[in-house]
Amino acid sequence: MCIMRRPMSRIFEWFKLRTMTVALLVGSTALLGSCATTQQEEETVVSVPEVTNLAFMEDGVSPYVRIDWHGDLTFQAFEMNQPRRIVINLPGARLSENVNALSQPTTWLSSVVPQVRKELSGSSVRIELALVGPVDFSTEPVPGGGLKVRLQTRVMGANGDDRLQVGEFRLRDVVDGTEIVLPVSGQWRSDPKVFQLKGPQRLVIDLDHAVSRMQGNRFVVESPRVKTIQIGQYDDRLRIVVSLAEDRELPFQVQKEGNNLKIRLGLGATASSGEVVSVEDVKFKKVDGIAQIEISLNKAGPTVEAKRDGENLILNISNSRLGMRPKRMTVADFETEVSTLDVYQSGESVQLVAQVSNRNAQHQLFTQGRKILLRVMTPQKARELAGLPPTPEYVGEPLSLNFNDLEIHEALKIIAEYSGLNIIASDEVTGSVTLKLDQVPWDQALDLILSAKDLVKERIGNVIHVMRAADLQKRKATQAQAETTLDALYQPMVIEVVPVFRAKASDLKDVLDSLIQAGAKTKGKTTVQAGGATATGAADGQPQDETNFESAVISVDARTNALIIRDQPRNIAKLRELISKLDSPTPQVLIEARIVEARNNFNQQLGIAWGGQFSRQNSVFNFPASVGIQGINGTSSSSLSGGGGLLVNLPASSGSSALGISLASLDGKISLDLELSAMESANQAKIVSSPRVITTQNVEATITQGQQVPYQTTSAAGTQTQFADATLTLKATPTVTPDHQISLDLSITKNSVDTATAAGAAGPSINTKTLTTHVLVKNGDTVVLGGIFEQNKSEQTEGVPLLSRLPFFGWLFKRNTDADIKSELLIFITPKIVNIPQKVERADTSL
Repeated sequence: MCIMRRPMSRIFEWFKLRTMTVALLVGSTALLGSCATTQQEEETVVSVPEVTNLAFMEDGVSPYVRIDWHGDLTFQAFEMNQPRRIVINLPGARLSENVNALSQPTTWLSSVVPQVRKELSGSSVRIELALVGPVDFSTEPVPGGGLKVRLQTRVMGANGDDRLQVGEFRLRDVVDGTEIVLPVSGQWRSDPKVFQLKGPQRLVIDLDHAVSRMQGNRFVVESPRVKTIQIGQYDDRLRIVVSLAEDRELPFQVQKEGNNLKIRLGLGATASSGEVVSVEDVKFKKVDGIAQIEISLNKAGPTVEAKRDGENLILNISNSRLGMRPKRMTVADFETEVSTLDVYQSGESVQLVAQVSNRNAQHQLFTQGRKILLRVMTPQKARELAGLPPTPEYVGEPLSLNFNDLEIHEALKIIAEYSGLNIIASDEVTGSVTLKLDQVPWDQALDLILSAKDLVKERIGNVIHVMRAADLQKRKATQAQAETTLDALYQPMVIEVVPVFRAKASDLKDVLDSLIQAGAKTKGKTTVQAGGATATGAADGQPQDETNFESAVISVDARTNALIIRDQPRNIAKLRELISKLDSPTPQVLIEARIVEARNNFNQQLGIAWGGQFSRQNSVFNFPASVGIQGINGTSSSSLSGGGGLLVNLPASSGSSALGISLASLDGKISLDLELSAMESANQAKIVSSPRVITTQNVEATITQGQQVPYQTTSAAGTQTQFADATLTLKATPTVTPDHQISLDLSITKNSVDTATAAGAAGPSINTKTLTTHVLVKNGDTVVLGGIFEQNKSEQTEGVPLLSRLPFFGWLFKRNTDADIKSELLIFITPKIVNIPQKVERADTSL
């Protein structure tokens, strides 16, 4: 075992070196103050601002929450979910004792709660506006110091998404710069957050409550200044990362211009010719522990560059003038990385010199219109803003260790003896490590040993508890659940009536009851007692949802279609938000059907009828007196009863055309009649019907047209008349997709009477045709459901046996009938979404 401690002589040398360094810093600061510009300077000591008033007000424009304060403050306004709320952050501020929470619910808000947050970098004020439903907000300053947060009912976009839509970018290179234009649509909730990263050089733009509509997430571009553009989405935050082609900082601008977000890189991000850029004001603020310097200009677009020079950070604004007196600002009381600021004119430029105490501090520079923001922060803060885990700072005394297969408990004992702290290890901490460390801070050595065995530590005072990561997570989850449950025990129960406008209150109650029952089925509970009260929470260490509606009691008032809820105020606010989402308007669909039935009938007949008669008078023997031979349908002066004169009677059907020929000879004793007849008919019919029906999403609509055919049935009760349906039935169930297309489940049935079959005792014979399908149609488009096509062709011949088959003369003894019947059924379906705008405001109905 080898433990190396720092010799006492080295400690004294280190102390002397630090003392000399402090002395040199003090001397250099004094020298810098004496060598400042010869212009007259104005020194300012900045005081801590204070929030003095909080009120809910209304005017002729819209309701708003007013926040008043004294002093210079910067604010951050953004929206958060679960639960839905608007958060106003006022870094570096304190809260007056006269400011209280607003607990009177309104149409938009359920409460407004101010909080004071203590941080290592100082205090800040956080104001949370708990929202009842989807609400849009905007901010505007109050003269003299303050802010108005205006509220209005949120209007959804065309596709139902209220987030900021960012489209495909356009990149343009010019002589002195590069411009990237991103089209946006929707309402800005907050300004873009812009910062730079190094290794390699990148420009990062964060957009809150935004979504990308680009076809891809990584784009390689051909530009002398830009290498790639990457798009990342995390929940409602959209991140745009512009990777620079060269590993050096470039001047840049990020501006909102109309419906575009413009990013300018290089010298192209400069002011246009004309009026000279003037620096009107310089303010210093502390935002979440970060030093923020805000410079106000008279116009946008200057060339700005920031660089480090030892302990000084110099910001140079080219081609500008100082529109104020040179000033020095002492900001050491804010306890940031910046202690003093100097602003003065230097030739054709305005320079701002910030004295930075931490040589490892990083800075971010970006412009927003006529504002220049310079932010100075620790490396840990920079990594946190970039979404990277913070780099720990180790301040322990260095030590050296060189062991093979050292038991983990022995290693912890060595660290405990060297650091002078108490270390406790759980029973589950086992195993051994092999390590060789040379002059490593003891706290870093401890982290290395723990990470090698998947262990974590928790420090309370001078005691370090070492355990498995899963055990620590389990314990923290149990403690958090117990605290949440205890807080819930002391919240009062209230009753609130929530009206339901579109759905049935009873249906919503069933949904909410199932949610409550699901939340009540919690496996493995632990009991915590405090102050005589008992609370239960999960004991398995798994994270629990803060939303617990187990105590909610929901009833239905059928007369007013409202829900009566009894629960704690925070749960009721969440239930109201859930009910508002469930009680959304259901899309309605108008279904227009055009049913076209086309028929084409063709009939052709060719027939013949001929006959004759023979008669003779006998005057010699007088018997018989006369002889007559004729067809039985013929007529003559000496005919037999019922005679007609036709030997072959096969004419075309009635309504035909005929040609008659009569031949007579032998003094009228013998006569012959011949009749040729033909019939040809063509019938074209087109039947069109256009029924319409409107229905809601997922509700079946039915269209039926046709007739009922009567028929008689005989039973013990006698003869009865019943009806058979010969109808065309269309059934459609629409569903509106998120991209505003319509999905249709369709069923078409066509029943018709079979005239070729005689009706029996069971009724007429019905021909049935059925079509079932599923289609996806754009809103307003027409879909054609496959035509049902029928064709019946028939050829029929009637004739005299044997004689009709004679060659050449057979046509004298037969009749031909040809028929060709065609029919086609086409169905055209046109669904349309019916937009019925409804603006429903939920009144305050709390009891």
